[in-house]
Amino acid sequence: MNVLKESYEQGWAAYEDGRFDDAARLFEQVLSGAPGDARVLAMLAVTLLHRDGPKGARSHLDAAIAALGETALESEIALELCAQLMQVAEASGDAAGVYGRIAPHARAAAAAARTPAAGAGLYDIAVTLAAIANDLELIRAFFNSYMPGAVGLDLPMVASPVMSLRDWTLPKKRWLELDPPETVRLECGEYARVYQSVGHAAGVIPMGEILCGWDFVVTPRGEVIHDINYLNDPKMYTGGWFPHAFDESHGRFFHPWPERSAFHDADVLYLSAPAFLSIGHWQCDFLRRLRVLRHFPAAKIAVPADLPPKHREMLALFGVKQEDIIECALGARYRFRNLIVSKCGSSMGCSPKDLRFLGAALCAPPAPGPRTRVFLTRAASTRKIVNQDEVTERLTALGFDFFNLATASIAAQRHCLAQADIVIASMGSDLLASMFLQAGAHIIALDYNQPEVDLVTGALDCAATGIHAAARNVNFHLLACAAAEQRGVAFQRKDSDFVVDCDALERMIRGIPPGA
Repeated sequence: MNVLKESYEQGWAAYEDGRFDDAARLFEQVLSGAPGDARVLAMLAVTLLHRDGPKGARSHLDAAIAALGETALESEIALELCAQLMQVAEASGDAAGVYGRIAPHARAAAAAARTPAAGAGLYDIAVTLAAIANDLELIRAFFNSYMPGAVGLDLPMVASPVMSLRDWTLPKKRWLELDPPETVRLECGEYARVYQSVGHAAGVIPMGEILCGWDFVVTPRGEVIHDINYLNDPKMYTGGWFPHAFDESHGRFFHPWPERSAFHDADVLYLSAPAFLSIGHWQCDFLRRLRVLRHFPAAKIAVPADLPPKHREMLALFGVKQEDIIECALGARYRFRNLIVSKCGSSMGCSPKDLRFLGAALCAPPAPGPRTRVFLTRAASTRKIVNQDEVTERLTALGFDFFNLATASIAAQRHCLAQADIVIASMGSDLLASMFLQAGAHIIALDYNQPEVDLVTGALDCAATGIHAAARNVNFHLLACAAAEQRGVAFQRKDSDFVVDCDALERMIRGIPPGA
């Protein structure tokens, strides 16, 4: 059996190297010792497809389908096997006929992905299979399996062609470039960073449509504009409330889409909103889109009607009035006379002009009086400081006030942070306090040591804060802390409780010169 396993692995390696004669020989060798093995038959069929074309692969395809129904396979293996069979079927012009025979196995395998980890592992396979078979219900079953209770899966599911915003609008002279993509070099104090900006552009789509809460737009011809979501990645379903799948190889989007739309006879900027109305992403990823209003001063703004008061309080700081807002119901479809779409990417690669635009609106002028020191207490159950009592005692002695952003209004946040000379915050959305700070102020990020932490810029949240701060001449500092022995409450991979080295923190604070 070990010899067969070794031959199978060697066959895989030969297949991936494009040595199809060697791969076919090795797979046939495995079959001689394990006749009727569905995995080997499928791989032999795919190998012969590449070597000889569809005709040479067909007999092994039929044998693999027969073996599939008699073999107990793990869901990931079964789904991958189905995808391989459909590649052969598509090439031979019999995708519908073959899928009719294997659909029960494919759907059962897709529905067996019970965890986010399993779902992530099966994503590309499920999308490829659904695309070849045009099986919308397989995608629905797949999302229902590993995202139970996901928003929008009760809506009709469709497959739409895709288009980039530039390709759709530039030929029609409806493309506007605010900032071109560029290599950005930021320096502030000891901090330095070089990154590639995606720039900031906008496009106008007459009769464009939206699904409120989903951070993509749809053209009047039914194409999904695939390159505008706030994560700058069409494959990530967290780019909105509603699960979706991007089939890059066939150029299609699988997504929910209500059958009817409401029409607004107006020019409208689609501001959208982050998944589940996260305040952090709202501040750093969505409010930047308001920059395009300088070119469309009469435009209305479409936002979810569920937008919370704090989000609206921020919106007002940019001069947006209630009469400018079109309230849209989450999960409903809308069409506009002219839909204005901002393309500005994620906060990790944004234009420095976007960040200065945010700071100009969010940062209040300081009141007369001395500068302050502020520690931002974290109300969430994740990423707790296990020696918080020691941290509180040490920082109190150093003259720090303690402030909770989650319970404070935006007005209170602006007043508190405009006075601050030093702010300390844990990794997460509290670090967005940097946008409320005066130029020359300091923000210290508390991160915990993990494999993805860079000792200069920190993990993802800290790295983004370094960019945000430096673009506005706010000094960024990182204190890498030790992860706690017990991870604590964890919803994401980055969640872990941690221990602050108070001596190191005090040395960092004392090394910062007094503010003005």
